[in-house]
Amino acid sequence: MFDMLRMHFAFAPVVATLLAGVMGVSQPTSRTVIRNATLVPLEADALTATQPGQTVIVEDGLITKIFPSTQDDGLKAGDVLVDAKNHWVLPGCIEVVDGPPPTYAECARRPLRGVTTLIGRFGPTRRSWFRVIDRTASLHVPDLLDTPTEPTQGVPNSPSEPASARGRGAETLRSRTGDMAKRFGLADRGRIAIGARGDLVIVSSDPFDDPTAVETPTEMLIAGAPMRTAALETHRNMIREADEALDHHAAQAKAQPGNQGGAPATARFAIESSGLLVGRLVVATDAHRGEEFWGRPIDRTSTWTHTVTGPDAWRLTWEEAHHDGTIIDLRLHRAGDQVAAEAEVRNGTDPRVSTVVPARADHPLLDPVSFALLARPRLLPLNEGDALPLDVVEPVQSGGAIKVGIRTVRVVRTTAEKSMVPVDPGERVFRLEYSEGTVWAWLVTDDDARPVRASLLAPAGVTEYLLERELRPQPKRPEDSINQR
Repeated sequence: MFDMLRMHFAFAPVVATLLAGVMGVSQPTSRTVIRNATLVPLEADALTATQPGQTVIVEDGLITKIFPSTQDDGLKAGDVLVDAKNHWVLPGCIEVVDGPPPTYAECARRPLRGVTTLIGRFGPTRRSWFRVIDRTASLHVPDLLDTPTEPTQGVPNSPSEPASARGRGAETLRSRTGDMAKRFGLADRGRIAIGARGDLVIVSSDPFDDPTAVETPTEMLIAGAPMRTAALETHRNMIREADEALDHHAAQAKAQPGNQGGAPATARFAIESSGLLVGRLVVATDAHRGEEFWGRPIDRTSTWTHTVTGPDAWRLTWEEAHHDGTIIDLRLHRAGDQVAAEAEVRNGTDPRVSTVVPARADHPLLDPVSFALLARPRLLPLNEGDALPLDVVEPVQSGGAIKVGIRTVRVVRTTAEKSMVPVDPGERVFRLEYSEGTVWAWLVTDDDARPVRASLLAPAGVTEYLLERELRPQPKRPEDSINQR
C-alpha cells in the first residue's frame, strides 16, 4: 500500500480492482449484436415512428445490418450480445462544449447522460491524453470532435409545434441527435441507419413519453463498444457515494478555523480516475502539512506534518488510517546526511517494523502535488529542456513490513507540444521520471511553479490531481482559457 510511485497508497485495490472486477474495462469490440430492440430512428419526416422487434449489428464501429429479430443473426464466438427486449434504442446525443475544454472526468460522465459525441476545441494534445486514460477507464469517453467556430450548416427549421406530448418529446430528442448532426455536417451519426456510427443509447422507458430517459441509459454503445447495465449503475453509485463522502469531509474541514487574512494556507486538489472523484488532497501551500481522503466511500485517510528543524534538518510524521482498523505510522528525521526512519503497522497484531535508509534524502515524497510544492524553489528557475535530479524518500510495503528507502527522481521541464497532458496557455509542464527514464507522473504548474494538475501513471490506471476549480488561476483574457493547439 505504500508504493506511492506506482500505485499511490493501494490505489489499485481501492478503485482499479472494483473497476476491473465489478465492471470490467470496456474495450472496442469487432462485432456487437443488439436483439429484440424497439428502434427509435427519429427521422425528420416520421418523428414518432418506431420499429419494434429489430436486430442491429455493429461491426468495427459501424452499423452494418438492421433486420427483424425473427431472422438468424449468425451469432458467433467473440460477438457481444445485447438483449434489448422491452427497451428502446435511440441515436446517441451530440453536445457542444462552450468555453474551456472539459476535464477528463467531465468527458467520462457525459455517457451517463446519453452523450456519445462531444464537439469543442480540444486540440490534439488534449485528445491524445483522453485516449491514454480511456484505455484504463470503466467507461468510454464520447467521441471528441474539434470544430470550427461556426457550424457548417444552420439549425434546421423546426416544424410547427406538434399537437401531442409525444410529438413534443420526439422534437426534443431530435434536437439533440439528428438536428445537431445536420447542424455540424456529421453525416455518420445522429441516426440509426446502415453505414452510420454505432453510437446508440438504450433506455428502459418510452422516450417519447419521457425524453429525459435518454439521460439515464441502461446501456450505451460508442462506436459499437458497449458499456453494460451493471457498469453504468455501479459507476453512478460510486460517483454518488464518493461525492457525498468527500463533500462531508470538505464541510468538516471548512468548519475549522481557517487562515486569517493573506493568501490561502491550503490548496484543495480533487483526485480523479476513470471519471470518478475518488479522493481529495488538502495540502499546505508550503507542503509542510496535508491530509488526504480516499473514497468509495471514504475508507482511508492520510495526514502528515513536515517540520523544518534546521538549515539541513527536518522531521516528517505520517499516519494512514484504514476503515478496517489498520493504522500505519511513519516517522522520519533528517540531520545533515543522516536519515533516521521508523515505520509501524498497527492492526491488532504485533507491529512489524523495518527501516532501510541507504542514502541521504533531499525531500520526502508524499504525492506529485506535495512533492512539487516542496521542490518548488528548485523547479522555479528551470528552463525548457533542463533536468533536475532529486533524491526522495520512498516508503514501500514489502513482505508485510514497511521499508523506507531512497529513489532518485529526475524532473525535466518540457514543452506543451511534447506533453502527454493538457497544458493551457501560461502554464509550465514537467515530466517526472525514475532515474532510468521511466515516466511516473506529469506535472503542470502555473508560471510561478505552483501545481495546477498532476497525473500519476500506474499499471492500474491514471490518477489525476486537479486543483479545484474555484482555486485555479484565472486566465488574463477569455480566449486564453481555450486550448487551441
